[in-house]
Amino acid sequence: MSAPATEASFLSKIGGVLFAIVVLGLTVYALVAVMFDWAPASWVIDLEVRASFDGRYGMVEAWAVTWFHLLAVATLPLVPPALVSLREDTIAALDVRAEARWRGMRRTRLPAGALLVIAVVSFYACAALAPEVLATLGILTRLALVLAPFALFLGPALVLDAVLAPKQLRVTVARIDPYAGEHQINGLHSITTSELTTIRVGSEISIVVTRALGSVLSITPLDPYR
Repeated sequence: MSAPATEASFLSKIGGVLFAIVVLGLTVYALVAVMFDWAPASWVIDLEVRASFDGRYGMVEAWAVTWFHLLAVATLPLVPPALVSLREDTIAALDVRAEARWRGMRRTRLPAGALLVIAVVSFYACAALAPEVLATLGILTRLALVLAPFALFLGPALVLDAVLAPKQLRVTVARIDPYAGEHQINGLHSITTSELTTIRVGSEISIVVTRALGSVLSITPLDPYR
């Protein structure tokens, strides 16, 4: 293994350890924050109490929601480097099948992503400025508290998938796993059963994927007999 590859592997391991420490720390802090009514748990508890029928909140629910929001905030510094990497990826030359798939995804992902962005911004604005309005929505508000941190990232990702040109990757197939009725290459790229017939473990492929979520648009075997 070359020196740069060794250094990159070492930095990746260090980054993984640091991320695990951050996640563990936020897990503990979320629990303590709920117990002692610290921010942001105090904000979560207030909304849950307002949106409940009996003026109570669930401690486990409050902890989970607090933890989700803390993780979202901790992940935000990773967004700018991720956006830079999206711009630097190789733009793919789309074949007919990939073009058709991407066009179909764009028709659904762009409006869905835009609606999610609007919904999340509206939810947090209402939570900050008019929490009494959310109180009238009851269980919907509590459900939104759980889902909002995820929608905060999913909405923009759907929009980016629709507006940014797909990218091309060269991948060596290390493993193929069953996944949600389909199959997954190297734990990253989901493919259909029909696409599975063109590749096998050990082969090298070229795949065209959407930029943000990495949805596979086409697969081209490069060395099927490797």
